[in-house]
Amino acid sequence: MKICVIGAGVVGSYLASRFAKDGYEVAVVDFDKLKVESLTGRLDILGIECNALELKCLEQVKDFEIFIVVTDKEEINLAISAILRGLLKKDKVLIRVNSNVLAAPPIRELLGIEAVNTTAEIISNITDIINFPFALSVARFEKGKLFLIKYQIKTDDIFSGRQLSEFKALREKIPFTIAAVEREGEVIIPKGKTILYPQDKIYIAVRERDVKGLFEELFIKFTPVNNIFILGYSSLVVELLKRISDMEGLKIKFVDPD
Repeated sequence: MKICVIGAGVVGSYLASRFAKDGYEVAVVDFDKLKVESLTGRLDILGIECNALELKCLEQVKDFEIFIVVTDKEEINLAISAILRGLLKKDKVLIRVNSNVLAAPPIRELLGIEAVNTTAEIISNITDIINFPFALSVARFEKGKLFLIKYQIKTDDIFSGRQLSEFKALREKIPFTIAAVEREGEVIIPKGKTILYPQDKIYIAVRERDVKGLFEELFIKFTPVNNIFILGYSSLVVELLKRISDMEGLKIKFVDPD
């Protein structure tokens, strides 16, 4: 698969590096020569120094299949996506936006693109860390109603050394599914006779309304997050504070030179 990343900032550089390490054919487009050379100097990727708002620039990557547009300006990302969709007839275009409105399904359908509000995603990840400190990660599906929680089994956990079939009664009480087990770098699709071991990373699918009850039934021990320290002002911090400032039992300390 051939993936073109437009914008060689922090997000674009990370994505290009990740895709290249995963074995994809990657191109990075940016008008900043130093950024392009920095990436091509350490990664096996195609670097193109040009202005992606110009058709002749994008024509250099017209044979690529997926386009990810992540410059730091929302309006530029929208304009580039319009060129890709309208003139180059590309149907797999993902862009970075800063507005929840542009990331809403009706707008995405109208534009024919996939829009991701990176600020909202970061804030969502931070609030998940606060709400679910026992989890390695949390993914949401069905508009946030279904959670996929990644959890690492400890020696004294209720999961340790037991078969999945032993949790049948609990699953009847609180519906949940262990969708996958990650063990020593390999992913296992578990069955009833699968035994879980300490250090296994398991992926638990559970409805949002059942998360708290499930982990109480499992006697999962964790230390709740009580104190947050935020250093530095930014638009992301403003939005984050709107989300977490009223959380019960949370003390927030904010520091900035201004």
